[in-house]
Amino acid sequence: ATPGRPVRARARCRRVTRQIIFVDCTAYHESADDPIAVATATFMRNGTLIPNPLRGRAARQRTTSG
Repeated sequence: ATPGRPVRARARCRRVTRQIIFVDCTAYHESADDPIAVATATFMRNGTLIPNPLRGRAARQRTTSG
C-alpha cells in the first residue's frame, strides 16, 4: 500500500453452510485487478440460524433470467 492513499476493500461471501461461512476479501487503491492485499477467512456460525442471502439471490436469478 502507498501511504496517504485511500484503501478500498471488497469482500465476498463464497459459501454459507449451516455451521461455517467462507469469505474472500481484496484490498486495493484504484482497481481490484491490482490488489495490495488479499484475505480468506472462515467464520463459525453461533447457532442462530439466519437466512442464507446467497441462496435467495440464486433462486431469484434463476426465475428472472428465464
